[in-house]
Amino acid sequence: MGEDEDWLHDVSVEMMPEDGCLAVYGIGDEYTPAFTHQGIENLRELVEIYKEEARRSESLVP
Repeated sequence: MGEDEDWLHDVSVEMMPEDGCLAVYGIGDEYTPAFTHQGIENLRELVEIYKEEARRSESLVP
């Protein structure tokens, strides 16, 4: 997706399983987010929303 991995993780935190974001658990409590095809599309949409909000915020700063 060409975005910072940590930032994408922060964006994806609000996604739920019905949005196509699943948690794959390993040893202990650590997990890796996994996405269905629809989940990737939903994440792309969220990325655009976050970027648009950032552009709006920047335009408000004098």
